[in-house]
Amino acid sequence: MNGSRSGDGHYTRRPRTREFFGLVHQILPLGSGAVQSTDAIQVDGQSDFISWGRAATYQDGQIKIRFERVPGRYDASRPYFISGLGSGRFPNYYAQPLTIVRGTTYTLWADDRRLVAGTTNIRVLHIGQKSFDRPFEAARLYTWAEPDRLIADFTAQDPIGAIASGDSLQYPVLVSSEYDFDIQKIVVLLDGPCLIDIETTGKALRWFNRACHSDLLGASGYNAAAVSGEWPFRLPSPVMVPASGVILVTVTDLTVSPTYPNRVQVMFDGIKLAPARGLPISEAHLPMLQGARR
Repeated sequence: MNGSRSGDGHYTRRPRTREFFGLVHQILPLGSGAVQSTDAIQVDGQSDFISWGRAATYQDGQIKIRFERVPGRYDASRPYFISGLGSGRFPNYYAQPLTIVRGTTYTLWADDRRLVAGTTNIRVLHIGQKSFDRPFEAARLYTWAEPDRLIADFTAQDPIGAIASGDSLQYPVLVSSEYDFDIQKIVVLLDGPCLIDIETTGKALRWFNRACHSDLLGASGYNAAAVSGEWPFRLPSPVMVPASGVILVTVTDLTVSPTYPNRVQVMFDGIKLAPARGLPISEAHLPMLQGARR
C-alpha cells in the first residue's frame, strides 16, 4: 500500500513512483489454422512496466500462446493453451512480479490448435504498474479519510443514458473540490460485453494502452451467479485523482441487440482524503507517524 491510517487518525502517503497501468494484447480475429500470429506492444520509453499477473478472454481456449519480451526470451518453456491464464475475475498472478524494461517490444505469439475450424478473438490484460525513476507524487499527510464509491452510470436514470448497439459514450465522473480520491478497485456491471477506456486527471493517466474488454475487468451481469462486486478488480497500485479532478470513462458497446441498449455501471471504490491536496510532509518525518507504511 502507498498510504495507511495510523492510530492518531492521520492518513500518510509516501512519495509515489508507481501507478497502475494495464497492457492489452489482442488478435482480432485469429484465423482458422493460423500459426505464429503476433501482436507487438512498445512499452513506454519513460517508465518500466511491472506486471503482476494476467487475465484473458476468448471464445475457444484451444489457442496456444507465449509472450516474448526480448528476442528468444519467453514467459514459458513451451506454448500453452490460453485457458491456462486467469480471467478478469480470477487473474493468474506471477509468483514474482515481472519487470519489462522501458522501450521493450513485448510480443504475443498465438497458434490456432482447435480441432474444429473457425475464427476467434483473443485478448490478454497484463495487470501492472508504470514504474518511474523519480516520484511523481510527493509525500502527503491527510487528517481525514473515508471510503467512498464514485460511479459512471450508463443507464436510463442518468442523462447520458444506456449505450445503443455498437455505439460509444463518455461519462465524466467528477471528484469533489473538498477531497482527493484514491482509487483502489473497480466493479463493473452490465447487460452485455463492451470495451472500457479510462483516463484520470492528475498525471493525465490513460489506464490502458488500448480499450479493455469488460471481461478482463471481471464484469458481470446484474443477476449473475457470481457478481462483479463479490470479486472486484483490484489495482496493484492506487490511482490518485486530485480534488476537482475527473475520471473520464469511455464505453463502446459490443452487443448485437438493436432492441435493448446496454446498461453499464463502472464503479470506482476508493478512499476520499482531506484536506484536498493534502499537507506537505518530508519523507524523513514519515517514520515518526505511527503506522506509516509504503
